[in-house]
Amino acid sequence: MLATLKYRIIDTGLPKKSPELMKQYLGPLLESVPKNVQLQASNIPLIKGEPLIGFCAGGGTERMFLQMAEQYPENPAVILVHKKSNSFAAGCEISARLNADFKAGKRAPSIFCCVDDKERLVPILTAASTASVFAQKKPKIGLIGNPSDWLIGSGYYAEGLPPKFHMHTERIDISEFLTGAKKENVYNSINEIIKKHKLDAFTIRCFDLVTSLKCTSCLEVSRFNDEGMTAACEGDIPATVTMMIMNQMTGSPIFMANPTGIDGTTARFAHCTIPRKLTTSSKVTTHFESGIGTSVAGKVIEGTWTAARFGVNGDVMTTSCEVTNPEKPSPDQCRTQIIAKVSKEFAERLRTGDVLGNHFLFVPGNIAEALKIYSQYFRNWSK
Repeated sequence: MLATLKYRIIDTGLPKKSPELMKQYLGPLLESVPKNVQLQASNIPLIKGEPLIGFCAGGGTERMFLQMAEQYPENPAVILVHKKSNSFAAGCEISARLNADFKAGKRAPSIFCCVDDKERLVPILTAASTASVFAQKKPKIGLIGNPSDWLIGSGYYAEGLPPKFHMHTERIDISEFLTGAKKENVYNSINEIIKKHKLDAFTIRCFDLVTSLKCTSCLEVSRFNDEGMTAACEGDIPATVTMMIMNQMTGSPIFMANPTGIDGTTARFAHCTIPRKLTTSSKVTTHFESGIGTSVAGKVIEGTWTAARFGVNGDVMTTSCEVTNPEKPSPDQCRTQIIAKVSKEFAERLRTGDVLGNHFLFVPGNIAEALKIYSQYFRNWSK
């Protein structure tokens, strides 16, 4: 989804700046806009949670920014500066005040960045644009059936996570899905639920299909993700939230996978629902645990990916990683298997079980820093 990200130019008018000079100041910002983001200079009122982005054109803008921030205490602030006309100094003073107000419980967090620092600016804009979309749209996640019984960590207080990022959950009885699946098929049953309940994403208690109808929903979950509908397995709400965030940041479908082991910084993951858009080749086979139904065994696009997982409290565990396919997939794991060369910190957390759940989410590209910024600065905040 294309995100429109509003920002405000804050300027005292002294000294007077020509349009050409202002264009020069703004140049690095406009050149750093992510491809799925449209940046718009605007003074349109913000809704709660929409980032308050202010570009300090020069010195003397401190009080102007503060007054604007006090008008929007529940909106995370992004303080953008440049290296001329005392803009940087003004931003430092603004940052000091807003950080103090945040620590005192008076307002949402704020983040500071010089527009010349592209390495920091791009992930900030990526995170801010995602927050803007969710604050405006307030996406609905359909929980079809309860979380699977074994999700004793991922399902614990899980419904408190979506509101932290301006999403909400609607519970849908599993019988509605099973009745539709018996009458037609798994895909059509889910599709009717999506339309009826106006869902933006869903997660399904899929193993009830195995016991009730002797089939699976792996192939359908893969298909929905390829079609742009975020779909997760096992009623895992935190995994679904993570997928929605990663999808909004990249425009790509997301691969949901279980860790199967770690050796040094080489981790292995596997699952049966890989979106085929993330593969170079794939085939339909049976579901691993049950040996029935259908699932996808694929070879993924190799290269730099991001692995991530949001926990029920809004924290994130993430890393960029180099993903490859195993030479020979194991018959003792789920059908699509990957090898991920992860960071030392991520590897140690995985090795010691210092994790946020049993499902990790993968997407091509490196958005790890954007995810960290999103978790830290763009949660729903109230006085």
